[in-house]
Amino acid sequence: MNLSKILGFVTPILILFASSSCNKILDMHPQDKLQDEEIYSSVRNYEQGVLGVYAELQTEYNILIGSIFADEARLASDNMGVNGYANNLHRWNYASDDDILLMAWKNAYASIYKINLLLSNSERVVRSGTAEEEKLNNLVAELKALRSFIHFGLHQIYGDFNKNTGNYTVPYVTTVDIHQKPPKLPTTEFYAQAEKDIIEALASGTGQSDIGRFSDDAIHAYASRFYLYQKKYKEAIIHASPLVTKYKLAEGEHYTALWQDVRNTEVILAFRRNNNNEIRPNTLWRNYGSGKTLFYPSYKILNHLEQEKGERYALFEDIEEEAPIGKYPGNTYADNLNDVKAFRISELYLILAEAYLFENRVAESSEMLAALRRARGIDRTATAVRIDDILVERFTELCFEGHRYFDLKRLERTLDRDTEDLALTTDRKQLLPTDPNYKLPIPFKETQINPDLKW
Repeated sequence: MNLSKILGFVTPILILFASSSCNKILDMHPQDKLQDEEIYSSVRNYEQGVLGVYAELQTEYNILIGSIFADEARLASDNMGVNGYANNLHRWNYASDDDILLMAWKNAYASIYKINLLLSNSERVVRSGTAEEEKLNNLVAELKALRSFIHFGLHQIYGDFNKNTGNYTVPYVTTVDIHQKPPKLPTTEFYAQAEKDIIEALASGTGQSDIGRFSDDAIHAYASRFYLYQKKYKEAIIHASPLVTKYKLAEGEHYTALWQDVRNTEVILAFRRNNNNEIRPNTLWRNYGSGKTLFYPSYKILNHLEQEKGERYALFEDIEEEAPIGKYPGNTYADNLNDVKAFRISELYLILAEAYLFENRVAESSEMLAALRRARGIDRTATAVRIDDILVERFTELCFEGHRYFDLKRLERTLDRDTEDLALTTDRKQLLPTDPNYKLPIPFKETQINPDLKW
C-alpha cells in the first residue's frame, strides 16, 4: 500500500468541511496539510474537519460486496454486458484488479489517512477553558471510533476472520507517513489495535447525540458486531444488551418509514447522504442516469420473505417477477437519495440471539428472535433455536445492508445460490470456503506497489 497514490486517486482535498464556505481552508495538496493553521485554530474548525471525514466515507462498498457476493441478489439483464457494474464480482468470476475491490480499498485508506492527520495534530488545536478541552477530547474519541470502524470494514472484505496461526488481514494504519508500505497484519494483532481504539473512544466518550455521527451508543453497537466476529460472545452481550432496552424496534408503517428517512425509529447510526455523494445506497442497485436496473433481489430471498408475509416482505412485493430492491427506495424529495443505516437495533437483537445461543442461554436467544419477528408482523413463540435459524433471520432482516457474505464467511459456510438466480446456466451455483475465490484478494495494484501485502 502506498498512501500517496491512494490519496492522489481519491481527491487532492483530504478533509472537506461540511460547509462549502469553509472548503478553502483545506483546499491544498496532501503534503501541505500539516502546515495549515486554520483547521487547528479552533475546536469549531477542527470539528468541521471531523465532519469532512463522514462526508467522504463510502461504506456503500461493504453494502454492495456483502450483498451481491452471496445469495441475496441476482443480476439484471441490463447489467450483463462486458462492462456490467460489479458483474464479475457477483458471478465469482472476478480478478484481483476488479474496480470495485480497488475503489473500496482506496476510499477506506484515504479516510483513515484523514483521521490520522487530525489525530496527530489534535494537540495543536487552540482551545480555551474546560468546555473546549472536553469537546476536543470528545472529537478525538469520535475519530478513534471511526478509525476502528473503517479498518473493520476493510477487514470484512479482505481479511481472514479466524485468529488461527497463519491468518492475516489488512494493515492497521495509525500514522501519516504517506509513503509507508505496511505489511498485512496477523488477525490477532489487527483485532488488538482495533479494540484499543474502541476502548479509548468509550473511555473518553464522544458526547454525540447526532444520529449521523458516532455516539457512545453507536460505538457500543459497533463493538458488539466487532466481538461477535471474534466469537467473544460475553463481550458482545455486554455491549448489545443495554441498547435493546433503550431503542425500540420499528413496527408497522414505522418500519417502512425508516427506509424512506421519514423516521429514525430503531436507527442508531445513519451516515447522511446528499446529491454531492457520487455513491449512495440506492445507486448500488440502479443506474438513475441511464434508467437501467443493475440488480434484483434473488428469488431465494423473495421466497423466504413471501413465506413469512410480514413487514419485510411488504418492501419487495410490488412487482413479482422483477421486484425492486425495496430497501433504500428514496426519500420524500428524491428516489435516488437515502442515508446509510449503519446500525439498527434489529441487528443487535440478532447479535444477542447468536451470542446467547453460543453461551448456552437458549431461552434468551429464542426470545430475541421472537421479539424481532413479532415487530415485523410475524407471530412466533419463543422456542429453542439453532445457528441456522439465526442465519435465516439475519438473511431476511438484514438483506441488502451488507451482511450476508460476511456472515457466511465468518462462520465458514458455503455460498449457495438457487439455480433460478444464476445469470447463466453455466454459472457456478456454489462456492466452498476452501475455494480460492471465496476470500476476496487485496487489489492487484496495491500488491504490486507493496509486495508485503501479497502473503
